[in-house]
Amino acid sequence: MKELLICLWVLSFMLSFQTPIWAQNSEKLFQQGMMKEEGEGNLKEAISIYNSIVNNVSADRKLRAKALLQVGSSGDLTDWLTATTYAVKDMVVESSKLYICVEAHTSGTFSTDLTAVKWILLGQAGDAYTVGGTDVAIGDGGTGQSTAGAAFTALKQAASATATGVVELATQAEVNTGTDAARSITPVTLDALVNGKTDTVITASDEILFADVTDSNKSKKDTVQGILDLVPAAAGMTTGDVKASFKTAADSGFVLMDDGNIGNAASSGTTRANADTAALFTLLWDNIADVYAAVSGGRGANAAADYAADKTIDLPKQLGRMLLGYGTGAGLTARALGENGGAEDAIVVTHDHAAGTLAAASGGAHTHVQTATTTGVGGIHSASDGKSSTVNNMPESTASAGAHTHTISGSAASSGSSGTDKNMTPWAAINFMIKL
Repeated sequence: MKELLICLWVLSFMLSFQTPIWAQNSEKLFQQGMMKEEGEGNLKEAISIYNSIVNNVSADRKLRAKALLQVGSSGDLTDWLTATTYAVKDMVVESSKLYICVEAHTSGTFSTDLTAVKWILLGQAGDAYTVGGTDVAIGDGGTGQSTAGAAFTALKQAASATATGVVELATQAEVNTGTDAARSITPVTLDALVNGKTDTVITASDEILFADVTDSNKSKKDTVQGILDLVPAAAGMTTGDVKASFKTAADSGFVLMDDGNIGNAASSGTTRANADTAALFTLLWDNIADVYAAVSGGRGANAAADYAADKTIDLPKQLGRMLLGYGTGAGLTARALGENGGAEDAIVVTHDHAAGTLAAASGGAHTHVQTATTTGVGGIHSASDGKSSTVNNMPESTASAGAHTHTISGSAASSGSSGTDKNMTPWAAINFMIKL
């Protein structure tokens, strides 16, 4: 507005149509002003002379314009500020009035500086610059119009993506509706919009506007469900963390442990070839031996060098395998990180039992009982002849044979031919995925 005010002053003086009667007198006045300014260094009197020419509507229009330009400065027109250094011919606006500096100084209080004649009033907003009551004819001026009035009207045209103009501020109701394409939103109405959109009932299909920090903070929009789908997959998990799932596809930010390999976008990674694999590639390279996480073409100086060389690294083997804790358990075999081993079947081999000697325990001391019958005088005799008699059976004992052992010799038969047999604990199959 300030620049437009000055331009209109200049244009109006240049384009006014008057008789040349005052031309000679005005030219002399202009020369006197130049003498005062440049010859005597009396800027105040020079400006007074220039202003008399500017305000004389009968003077030559070109001369009036020259006088105005002589009064003006080449600097930008600004609002007056305190504690500011001003040079001669600097122009400022104070209380909607235009002033020119006639004495270099550092500003204090404007009224005090004005009283000290450091500023001279040139004009004020609302001053009319017309010739004979008619609109001043002007050049195009960038507005596409031929008169000042039309130019002002043109400047009030609605702004668009292809035209400069005036933008009307949207009402709160228009901001809340969000369908107006011509009016402008303000911080106040935007804040009210955000605070006024609170709703206790949120559904999965509701949309959320957010800034993507991974994409130059670009504004993006997604549904509540779309965002929730991203949260559980990575919540509390970092690169290298593994989780079990019955899903057949990996969650966002994960890859399935499918015994494949990973690498950058230019690699031949079978599980994933993408720039987002860099962190997992480095972790596997640093923590797991090449025998269990092989790098294609062999390992180089470091993970970064191999990754940049488009190499791949194998994921630790997991398909069809039980999990085993890394480290050395008490009394158990040490296991390296990422190590795999074991066999699904057990092999039974042919074997014999060697011949041996068996000893029987002693029977201990024992006796044998023997019964014998005798005949003769001991028999039964009758009383008359004195010859018959009954012979009694009488036991006899044998001597002890003493303690003794028994030796048994022989060969055990073969247990059978060799073969395989299942060697698995009860199990359940499930997918494992690892965080990128």
